[in-house]
Amino acid sequence: ESGATEHVQQAAHPQPIRQLEQAGKLSLSDTVGKFLPNYPNAVVRSKVTIDQLLKHRSGVGSFWNERYMAHRADVRSVNDYLELFQNDSLLFEPGTNEAYSNGGFVLLGAIIERVSGKPYHEYLKQNVFVPAGMTATSPFDRRVTVANAAVGYTTQMLGGPITGDRRLAGPGGPRPGNAPVAPPAGGET
Repeated sequence: ESGATEHVQQAAHPQPIRQLEQAGKLSLSDTVGKFLPNYPNAVVRSKVTIDQLLKHRSGVGSFWNERYMAHRADVRSVNDYLELFQNDSLLFEPGTNEAYSNGGFVLLGAIIERVSGKPYHEYLKQNVFVPAGMTATSPFDRRVTVANAAVGYTTQMLGGPITGDRRLAGPGGPRPGNAPVAPPAGGET
C-alpha cells in the first residue's frame, strides 16, 4: 500500500459527506456558514452550499498561490490551508459556473471536522480508509519519508502564460524532469 496524496483525499470527500448526511448531521443544501459561521468571506459563508463545493460550482479558487508556495513546508492542517485562500475573491458567483476547486475541498474538510468533532485526517482514516482496507494510507508530509508513497504531481507547464485565474496554478518556472522532449526522428509532431 502507499501513502495517500491530496487527490486521494479529495476523491474521498463525497463518502464522508454522504455518511454525515445519512446520519442527519448535514444537508447538501446547507451553506458553509451553517458550520463555519466565522468564515471571513461573507459570500461563501452565506451562499455557497455543500453541494456546490462537491460539484466545483462554488466559485472558490485554489490554495496553490504565492502564500502556499512561500509556506508549503509548514502547511499541515485544514486551518493552515484555509488561511491560504479564505480572504480571496470568488472566481464566479456561486452556482453560475464550474471550475476545479481544491479550496472547495479544503472547505469540505473543515465542515467534516466541525460536524464530526474529529480532525479531518482522523475522520478519513477511521471512516473511509481503514474500512476500505487502506491501512497504510496517510496524509502527505514533506518531513517524513514513507516507503512506496504515492506523491501527487502535475504535468501542467507553469512557465508560460496561464489562462483563467492565476490562483489555479503555482508559480512559473522550470521543474526538474520537465525538459521538452524532441519528437522522434522523421516523426510527426
